[in-house]
Amino acid sequence: MMSVTQISTTVKNQELVEKRREQIVLAAIKLFSQKGFHKATLKDLAANAKLSYGNIYDYVGGKEDIIYLIHEYVYGLLLDGLEQVTAQIADPIEKLRRMVRFEFSIMDKTADAILILYYYSHILKNEYLYKLLSAEREHLQRFELVLEECIARGLIKPCIVRLNANLIKGMIDAWVLKRWDLRGHVTASDAANEILDMVLNGLTPKNERMESPGRKEKHDLDGKTIFIANGGTIPASAIISRLVAGNARLAVFTKNILTSREYPVSFIDDPKIRFFSSEEYGPLTPEAYESIAAEYGAIDVYVHDLGQGNTEYPPSEQDVFDAGRRFEEQLRAAQDLAQYFLKNASVRQPDRMIYVAPWRWDRYLNPIRFETALAGAIALTRELSRKSGPYGKKVNCVIPGFLKTPRPSPIESKLTPRILEKISLKRLGKIDDLADTVGFLSAEASDYITGEVIHVTGAIHQNYGEIND
Repeated sequence: MMSVTQISTTVKNQELVEKRREQIVLAAIKLFSQKGFHKATLKDLAANAKLSYGNIYDYVGGKEDIIYLIHEYVYGLLLDGLEQVTAQIADPIEKLRRMVRFEFSIMDKTADAILILYYYSHILKNEYLYKLLSAEREHLQRFELVLEECIARGLIKPCIVRLNANLIKGMIDAWVLKRWDLRGHVTASDAANEILDMVLNGLTPKNERMESPGRKEKHDLDGKTIFIANGGTIPASAIISRLVAGNARLAVFTKNILTSREYPVSFIDDPKIRFFSSEEYGPLTPEAYESIAAEYGAIDVYVHDLGQGNTEYPPSEQDVFDAGRRFEEQLRAAQDLAQYFLKNASVRQPDRMIYVAPWRWDRYLNPIRFETALAGAIALTRELSRKSGPYGKKVNCVIPGFLKTPRPSPIESKLTPRILEKISLKRLGKIDDLADTVGFLSAEASDYITGEVIHVTGAIHQNYGEIND
């Protein structure tokens, strides 16, 4: 939501004022970009914002007020977001990387609004122009503080901090101001990496040069913080391994924090991963998620494995009962968090949500609950992507098929021969096929993909639920 300014209003309900002004701002950005500020009328704006012409004067006094509200909207996103993405980050170089990448993401999403401010800020009254410039000064100070911290720790050489903060910000702004020349030649991610390379290698002594992100190794998730729900399954463990390889920070929510797992990778001492146990935080609820985000820092990507990671066959009656309960718990948690994400879509991260349906082996635990969880993952993806898309959120679903278990398992050895008859590729998938798909959906390379249901199944001939058990 937008903060309430000193722009006069006849409405006393402040929450309604925030809501309507955001509605007006989003409509104004679109209208001014299409028609230009001077040609657009308040009558046009009222129609685009789905308000009556008379009603719009309850929230703004004229078009000039809207320019300032656009400024508040954009800078609110920037300043609040910078606070979130650097929370709990001790390394100032990492702070700088996250700040630059976040700035690019906001610049990319709000490019039309930035251009409007660039062209029309001069029409503001002195009072509001002063506030706009003060906000920009506060914005630049965020970069200055990080640069000063880098100098104090000997990570970069002494420099003119105020000048370099402006140079960094100027290079970021060029993504919008020079987009006519840049778009189609480089991506926002490429541009962010080039700026970081220029800044770090240009300011760092030659004998202590820092590795440029994306140069020697594909760090496609560098600077991202990813939340993994139900992180104790075999598929989730493979996903964790892939995301860590991409240089992401992970907050892993699981029932028990184990020192060993079926997936043959040890995570317990990895500094990029922090485990959060349901024994300490209780079940995964919006309140638990908020608590973890406040403690660990803003979450960029949310990944939820709705499965069990079953490897046993045949299951006992108790296994069937327990699996049904766990399926229900995970689906309920995903539904509750989806409502939370929708409610806060305009003001909070994550920007990406990925639902991982149960892998196919889970159907042999409890077919009815399996199909319910599968359908739930697809429904959540479609509904959440539709409603949160206008806020720039990307929501996708991955459906794993029959994947080879990391170690020989009873279910794989007993069922594979008849299963292969139903798969076009005539082989089981690799667990890395699933992990790499989730890694791709977590990275900037998938920035225009949302609402998709991706089958990592090798093309099963029949409908997903129809292979005979």
